[in-house]
Amino acid sequence: MVFLMINDMLIGIAANGEYELVYSGKLSKENIINTTPPALLKKIEEFHGENTFDDSWANMLIHGDNLSVLKTIYDDQQNRDRLMTKNRITLIYIDPPFATKKEFKQQNQKAYKDTMTGAAFLEFLRIRLILLKEILADNGSIYLHIDWRFGHYIKIIMDEVFGPENFLNECIWYYSSGGRPETYYARKHAALYFYKKGKKAVFHQHEIGLPWGRQKRNNMKRNVDPDGRVYWSINSGNKEYTYYEDTRLTPDDVWDDISHLQQKDPERGSSGHYPTQKPEKLLERIIRASSGKGDIVLDAFAGSGTTLAVAEKLKRRWIGIDTGEPAIAAIRKRLLSLSTTIGTLKRDTRTDFERVDDFKAHSQSTSRGLFFIYEKVRKGDFILNDEFFIELAHFIDRHLKGDNEETFSLIYPEGKLKVKNLSVRPEADLKAGEKSIAIGRIKFLLSEIRKKQEYTKPHDLYAKTFSIYRAMPADKK
Repeated sequence: MVFLMINDMLIGIAANGEYELVYSGKLSKENIINTTPPALLKKIEEFHGENTFDDSWANMLIHGDNLSVLKTIYDDQQNRDRLMTKNRITLIYIDPPFATKKEFKQQNQKAYKDTMTGAAFLEFLRIRLILLKEILADNGSIYLHIDWRFGHYIKIIMDEVFGPENFLNECIWYYSSGGRPETYYARKHAALYFYKKGKKAVFHQHEIGLPWGRQKRNNMKRNVDPDGRVYWSINSGNKEYTYYEDTRLTPDDVWDDISHLQQKDPERGSSGHYPTQKPEKLLERIIRASSGKGDIVLDAFAGSGTTLAVAEKLKRRWIGIDTGEPAIAAIRKRLLSLSTTIGTLKRDTRTDFERVDDFKAHSQSTSRGLFFIYEKVRKGDFILNDEFFIELAHFIDRHLKGDNEETFSLIYPEGKLKVKNLSVRPEADLKAGEKSIAIGRIKFLLSEIRKKQEYTKPHDLYAKTFSIYRAMPADKK
């Protein structure tokens, strides 16, 4: 075997092409399975709601070391399967520490330490990956979320544990938030290593497919079938490929359509601003693709509970494990106030100008000027009444030369026009102005600044059916 030294680790390459990452403290699979102690799961709280399953299953939130909990699940699957997980955990998603050498806080309280690095960090993940593979269903898959620091090493370890032939994708989640360094390129992505366990894994392409749409691609031709449906076609070799506008295509492995959570994003509020929280839209894609309703989704580094929240909303069964007290408290709070919406509630971020239906027309019209009257009128400190328009018209008339009719644009907050005596008439024929007021030779084209749309919070789901457990050493009663 040939060894390549990288940092303090070796990559061993055998004559047959097999390779292995070699480092101090690396245990055999047999050693890990035989010597890892299981945990005793003590139920400390349970909640009953209407989102129950046909059997006696209740979702599980477990507070404790995930290694001992995973061993408990493994042992249970080898015996009586009392936890009802054998060959039913279809999807595992983990977002472990990234070896950042940082300590993360939640509301001035320590959330978790991410100070382990080097060979110790790799073995920390590897022993958990071995047990995760063992408890995964035969048609299951795993997504491991990691960044640039140790991703290249983790990829080798996942090849070892799951087999390089079971590697499916390195999905790149690209986001644009954060700072911009001046001495190197901005690091704006994380990787998700996607592996299956066996020959075939659950993958619901129809659940995550994106519509083809009306966009022309490459040298395709636009056609219309006898039913009037538009489709695109192209000949490649002896085969014709046809795509209708509503054909749903599997997303690429670069995900640039899911935003990173901002610090003040409303989605963070449900979990108490937990650090390193991931957006629900990210987990929605993964859970929809790689599990079905009723399947078990497991997250061994549950953190803010995003995986569990989305799994709940998509009617999956779930198991979440975390060693941190702040994480368990945040998840508990989040699950008990869960709404039906996945992701951040939509907010109206349009500017004042964007909420004027014909603002561009006002700007390009032949009017002599534009009055944009907003803040004081909105607050009620200034009233758009008869006296205002008469005084403004007389002022303009005194300062304009000639006797020709002159037109001015005037934009104001919706519902704030308080004219009683002047004639206000609709201006359907004008490019700018929904209404108009004429005073002598001065004519005002009027348009409203629409109010921001109020998006009401969806009706909350009923109380969830789940139990909270504390993982204790198995020798304690």
